[in-house]
Order: sequence, then C-alpha cells, then structure tokens
Amino acid sequence: MGAGTTGRVGLMAIQPGYAQAILSGAKTVEFRKRALAPDVETVLIYETAPTQRIVGLFRIVDTVRLSPRGLWRRFAEVGSITRPEFMDYYASRSTGVALVLGSVVSFEEPIPLSELRPRPAVPQSVSYISAEAVHQIELKLRSHDADRGELLPA
Repeated sequence: MGAGTTGRVGLMAIQPGYAQAILSGAKTVEFRKRALAPDVETVLIYETAPTQRIVGLFRIVDTVRLSPRGLWRRFAEVGSITRPEFMDYYASRSTGVALVLGSVVSFEEPIPLSELRPRPAVPQSVSYISAEAVHQIELKLRSHDADRGELLPA
C-alpha cells in the first residue's frame, strides 16, 4: 500500500454538492469544526444521501486552525460555499479548521459501505476505518483500474 505512510484512513461524510466540488477540483479545502487525528493523511469521501457511497478520496497536505473570519478571508475563493452558509456552519464557534487538500482521486465505481466487511458505520462526520476495509477498497479499485497503483496507506 502507500509507501511510508502508517496513518489511519478517515471516512468523511460530505454532502453531494461539496463532494462533487472536491472531485472536480473546484473545492480545494474542506471546512470542519474539529481537526482530524494527527495521523490521518488520507480521507475517503462518503457522499451522503441520495448517493450513500464512497466516491473518492483526498490527501490532506495541511490543517489550518483559525477563527471563522480568518478561515473565510484565507479560503473563501476555494471553499465552494457561500458566506452565509459558512457563517451558519461556524455559528458560536471561536475557531474552525480547514483541511487543505492535496491529490484527489475520483472512484470510477463508487463503493457502498455494504460491500465492506466488517461493514463500517455510516459516518456522522468522520470515522476511521479498519485495515481490512482499506484492503477491500484497494482490491476493488485495482479491479477497476490496474494502472492506479496504491492509493491508500497500509
């Protein structure tokens, strides 16, 4: 699997519009209320209803913690969110988190959680998936595109 990477893999619930903006490259930062565990470098994108499948992944290249106003000033142009939606999301928060995205991979065939054993729970925000589930996803990806190589960390 991924050379030199030993971190866990996150499974993040993202609404369809935002997930598609990430996959298209229009959205290069993901806003969150809390940072992920420090060992997470790879995040699987679980697109919420109506899709309800893992549609791709992204690598995190930086985690920025600032006030909501600071995040907006720095990332408004690449966040694919309106200012009112952004401010509502961070209402009553003094700090927020921006996950700066590196490489992004869109899966040719989205993967339902029901195809993985043990079946991961649908994430409310973010969860961490088992090494066995990561292995199963890698096998599915290889069966669709042998040229992709290793996408996920060990």
